[in-house]
Amino acid sequence: MSAGEAVFFARASCPECGALIVRLLDAPTCTAHKSCIETSTSLYALHEEEELPQAGIGTNAKVPCSESVVWNAENEHIIHAYQVYCGKYAVQTRDAHLAAIRAFEHHFDLKSFRQVKPDHADRFRQELARHGREKSSRSTIRHQASQVAAFFKWLVDQDGYRQMNYSIPAHFELSRESAAKALQPADRPVPTMEMLLEVITAMRTQSLMQRRDQAVIAITCLFGTRANATASLHLDDLGEDLSKLRQDATRMRIKNSKSQVTVRFPVDEAFREPLRIWVDEMRALGLRGDDALFPPDKALENSRQFRLEAHAPVAPWSTEEGVRRAFQRGCEAAGVDYINPHAVRHALVALSRNLCRSLAEEQTWSHNLGHADIQVTRSHYAKMTDAQRDEVFHTLGNRDQTPEDDKELLLRYHEHLLLPGTPEFERAERLFEKRRKARSKFYRDD
Repeated sequence: MSAGEAVFFARASCPECGALIVRLLDAPTCTAHKSCIETSTSLYALHEEEELPQAGIGTNAKVPCSESVVWNAENEHIIHAYQVYCGKYAVQTRDAHLAAIRAFEHHFDLKSFRQVKPDHADRFRQELARHGREKSSRSTIRHQASQVAAFFKWLVDQDGYRQMNYSIPAHFELSRESAAKALQPADRPVPTMEMLLEVITAMRTQSLMQRRDQAVIAITCLFGTRANATASLHLDDLGEDLSKLRQDATRMRIKNSKSQVTVRFPVDEAFREPLRIWVDEMRALGLRGDDALFPPDKALENSRQFRLEAHAPVAPWSTEEGVRRAFQRGCEAAGVDYINPHAVRHALVALSRNLCRSLAEEQTWSHNLGHADIQVTRSHYAKMTDAQRDEVFHTLGNRDQTPEDDKELLLRYHEHLLLPGTPEFERAERLFEKRRKARSKFYRDD
């Protein structure tokens, strides 16, 4: 930080252990935090993969804003340097690393990182394992341990820290036993495409903003776009017949900056109609190809300017919050619990398991979602719940286990093609009697 530069801090208490968490902010991030407080909007809403409850944000009169923040200046400088180093990662990843480092820092009583020894890392690892057994998920504690280890692996090679013990990062590694004892996350409910269609159908369409919100949900269901990509679409990104969508990372906010052309998924044609109506309306109002596909509220309020030949380009939403609001309004209209925009991608994967009949079809579906590897789709999307597992096993248990040869023999028996007294005829009679008893028992049990 240069001399005279303003310093901003965000401070919060962990709801589980009460630990104080402090974060050094730059001016734009500080402004974002203030905006969230004023609008009761959660910062987590910026991360589409997270499905969290609605925020209850506000000011706390019991904690005066002038209260001093306890922090270690030396640690702040090196943490800032590490965040710069992590600039290649996504915002969510950088935030997760920072949270893990802060957790260790407060466990270490805010002392200088230079003083960290292997036994300090051991104690923190044991504390993580304890939290895993009592509160946190296995994935959470495993990631926290690896994130702190990554920080110290970087730190021991920095000027002024090279005298530290190089074995420290290894001491953060959790044992398999510790990870195994951690709680497993609860099943994540996945909406169906039928449920999403009900949401769209229930939405009001009297105003431009309402029709825009309906089209936002429709395009998400048709192409499986992430919320940030949807928010930053331009009119000419959509093909004339609405069958393809160009996702251009040079002008859109796309995960991993990966450009691709997405083909419309084979979902109900009813999803297409709200989008078609919206595109036709925007073109009739005068929007051109480089204008936003989904103009923000203020732009729509001045939609008369769209007809001007020299109107300024209409910029898309600067964040994905507008997409989330569209889903929230749609769910409220349908009277269902909030569906996160990212949950639509899970719904599409669930649909693929009913439609795809070959590995090639499954790979094509995965690629259309923007996944480089089919294992990403299989491992992280629409995971099978316990209820679904039980249903599959119930079906397997009631499935006809008769071999194909026996089925053929039974068919010939029912068609009177077997001669009485022959070994084939006698075997067919035994099979028939066995099946008759099994079916009688099945109906009695039901």
